[in-house]
Amino acid sequence: MENYTIYFPKPGVADKLVEYDPVSKTKKELMSFTTDGAFGICAFKDKLLIVGYFSGNKLISFEPSTGSLTVLHTFNTTNTFAKAINMMPSGDNVYFWYPNGSSKYSLFVSKGVPSTTIALMDNFTAYDEFTYYSSNIVKAAEGKLMAKVNTTGDTSTEFTLYSDGTVQGTKLLEFNNVKLSGSTDFVYYCKQFFFIASDGSGSNKLFSTNGTNEGTKKLSDIPVRELVLFNNRLYLSDGNSNKGELFAWNDKNGKIEFVLDVNDAARQSEPREFRAIKDKLFMVAVRSNLDLSYKLAVMTEPFRSKEDCSVSSSSEQYVSNFSIFPNPSATDFFIDAEEHIYSPIQVVISDVTGRIILQKKVDHFPAIINAHDWTSGLYIVKLISADKNSETYRIVKD
Repeated sequence: MENYTIYFPKPGVADKLVEYDPVSKTKKELMSFTTDGAFGICAFKDKLLIVGYFSGNKLISFEPSTGSLTVLHTFNTTNTFAKAINMMPSGDNVYFWYPNGSSKYSLFVSKGVPSTTIALMDNFTAYDEFTYYSSNIVKAAEGKLMAKVNTTGDTSTEFTLYSDGTVQGTKLLEFNNVKLSGSTDFVYYCKQFFFIASDGSGSNKLFSTNGTNEGTKKLSDIPVRELVLFNNRLYLSDGNSNKGELFAWNDKNGKIEFVLDVNDAARQSEPREFRAIKDKLFMVAVRSNLDLSYKLAVMTEPFRSKEDCSVSSSSEQYVSNFSIFPNPSATDFFIDAEEHIYSPIQVVISDVTGRIILQKKVDHFPAIINAHDWTSGLYIVKLISADKNSETYRIVKD
């Protein structure tokens, strides 16, 4: 992933879309828009998809190679929701939350071309606006997407995971006594969801769930802000203000461990948004409390941080809004085994016709399988231990 470009919004009298080349460290302003509405951006196939205010609240596509702009959808609302929107590409679709007026919000899906944007789940009451628009939507097993929805109006009682699977809006499970917050993120890892939410103490903590209320538990009392899966480990940012520390979850001993202090004491900076792209961990919007600017740091293992770019924003709205182009598709799968499947294990992956795509011996789990050269579709994974125990499950390549 050496040849990539970063795109982010720059606020001003007329907001700009900025292109940043990390090799030459040069920035170029591309086009103007206004942020009277919510804003989101993501790389999707050969273009950027942008939600913003372009003479109305719209979803547009922008092609960096030609500079052409196409309106994909006009949202039927004139409300001003100065909120960040996280957009989730998956296969041929992009998913995102969007406010649709009168304190309502919808989960939208778009194929990135005109007349393909629809509300998948519509007209939920926005009890906590920031929670919905900024919350991420994650891809889990067999191509399903999960998104959280509060259906009670009481953010202290429950939230629900939904799937876009075969039945739109299918309720998967409810969590009681877990408070929604704007910092809530989800990561699907080792057949579990890890997420950040408040435990009622006033700070956010790390939780995990296996898909049942009984299997949902708080993992640590350490305040955390965000989490990301990077190089087969869960990394978390410190939830204490101005303490720019990076943590990792140790699944062997069940503890959160200190990794690195990225705080600049002179500026009291803190990490606000993490994004893992291949071999790099992007720590977005490292904030300076003195000048209220946002920076971009890029980290690789062993961890050393460097400031690559000043985003020059004083608005929380822009913290999570940047995109790497072209978008490196999710080609790495995490293969895990049940407890009765002992290492070393033979991994056999075949397509739906029975043709073997990959066969290899794996000594440690979870293991990473690179599917860069595979075509999109369903694949069968079979794990065979030395004592001939086996396990079979499915994965989907976008």
